[in-house]
Amino acid sequence: MLPRLEAEEQLARVEATGLGTGSYDAESQRQKLGRLDEARLGETGQAAVRQPAAKASAEQLAVMGIGMRIMATPEGAVADGSGPEGMPHG
Repeated sequence: MLPRLEAEEQLARVEATGLGTGSYDAESQRQKLGRLDEARLGETGQAAVRQPAAKASAEQLAVMGIGMRIMATPEGAVADGSGPEGMPHG
């Protein structure tokens, strides 16, 4: 990583620790939190919206070396994992 970027990230961690421990006076804390909030909002002035992660398909998992078994559902089972009476819940 670039030395300048490393220094900026380290300084950000130091400031975050100071903010979290109450080491700054009220005015400094307000200013620092305001700058962080402005950076979070970026140029658009709106927070970024994260898209939910897509589930990997069986083929994608296989490429990563992750095996997958599709098990038969016991008759009478419902989506919440409960089964017919007398069957253990899973």
